[in-house]
Amino acid sequence: LVVPSEVPRKPAKNVSPLEFMRDFVAASQPVVLTGLSSKDWPCLSRWTKEYLLDKVGDLEVSVNVTPDGLGDFVEERTGLFVKPLEDRMKFRDFWLALDPAEGRPAGSRDVHYLSRQNDSLREELPSLMEDVPQAVPLGAAAFGNEPEAVNLWIGDSRAVSSCHKDHYENLYV
Repeated sequence: LVVPSEVPRKPAKNVSPLEFMRDFVAASQPVVLTGLSSKDWPCLSRWTKEYLLDKVGDLEVSVNVTPDGLGDFVEERTGLFVKPLEDRMKFRDFWLALDPAEGRPAGSRDVHYLSRQNDSLREELPSLMEDVPQAVPLGAAAFGNEPEAVNLWIGDSRAVSSCHKDHYENLYV
């Protein structure tokens, strides 16, 4: 296994499904696809704080809450596998909890991370689906199918996922 010193960046329009499968998926090599168009991906220009709070602010979402930002990890001292608290709250309250200037209670160190899996975007925030394609076109062409799940993950710099290997391919936009 050869691990490059940095993740390659390629214009999405220049990567064929065959090249994507051969050079990246089969090689377990991450790649950053650049040059996505806001015409194809309206979320790139629409998803501002104001837009999101207006569109989905009152919807209830699943949020992971931890005291230190670490979710799903092995605690070194005890060797125990630790999972975050899974809470339900309005998207607006989640968003405000990310920014101490906006609404995080003074002195609170809790880390909120919108990271529910298993189709969270389509199930919890379906009105945002009009801002994204039904599938990443290169992924659909390379894998020959639409995605089983479309997730939305939002957190601040304190939210950390431990290094792990999923048993399926992930495409992040």
